[in-house]
Amino acid sequence: MPLEPWLMRVEGGLAGHFMTAAGGHRAGVHWKIGLKRGEEIHVVFVKAFLTDDATRDTQGDQEYQARTVMQ
Repeated sequence: MPLEPWLMRVEGGLAGHFMTAAGGHRAGVHWKIGLKRGEEIHVVFVKAFLTDDATRDTQGDQEYQARTVMQ
């Protein structure tokens, strides 16, 4: 029997300013990503920072940001 494909979805996100390893803080989103294959379920958290040169459209488009994180 072949393995079932992995399914992935965004389960939530928290936008804010987060501390960085270099000190200071940056704008970004802490995403909660759900992964499922058959009965196997996992949750991972991905913190994604916006680049300094992100356009206003990119900053406001959380759907685009979520797709980018899942890729």
